[in-house]
Amino acid sequence: MTLDLDSIYFAGGEPLITGEHYEILDHLIAVGNTDLAVRYNTNLSTLSYKQWNVIDRWCHFSDVTVGASIDASDAVAEYMRHGTVWNDILTNIDIIKRNSSHVKLHIASTVSFLTIENLINLQNSWIDQELFGVEDFEIQVLTSPIFLSPAVLPRHHKLRLSNTIREHIQRWAGTRLADQWQDMLQWMINNDWTFALTDFAHRTRVLDAYRNESFSMVFPEYKDLI
Repeated sequence: MTLDLDSIYFAGGEPLITGEHYEILDHLIAVGNTDLAVRYNTNLSTLSYKQWNVIDRWCHFSDVTVGASIDASDAVAEYMRHGTVWNDILTNIDIIKRNSSHVKLHIASTVSFLTIENLINLQNSWIDQELFGVEDFEIQVLTSPIFLSPAVLPRHHKLRLSNTIREHIQRWAGTRLADQWQDMLQWMINNDWTFALTDFAHRTRVLDAYRNESFSMVFPEYKDLI
């Protein structure tokens, strides 16, 4: 590996459960090339893999940025990303903040129609707790698969969500996050993909049966869609 490397970006799958990721960090530490920018996209479900622990390695690097792909919290997060354990993510955030305070941690969320309300509540809660600043959040709208996009919603759901989103925009007016929510709102309103609702209902019933889960219990507000 070249010694004059000035930045490196680890994306997914999931880099923190990839052996090569740890081998690369160990090589950089061994050759003394630790004053470089190390960037991540991770779901933050774990901070270790086999015999490796990433916290033990981050302390050697001066410039580490972690973009955590967190779209929702609690039961919604666990339903949307099957296999997620929400308490593990909270624990890992706490470990990073306590043991790797130099690591720049921000939350990058992809907004589906199922996560809008939960994500807004999560952002407000974490900002109010001063766990993150408003500048630590960024969002992008989910466009694929189309049956999970905000554009798939029928009008009555869009109207209800629009009020919630506008309140969130007003609360954080003047910030990048507010601008991103405004763009998301306009995109949701201006696109009509309700033709995909049949596909959504079918896929949801199949997945619930396979995973022994209940969409209606997690999302009672959307029972009419299935």
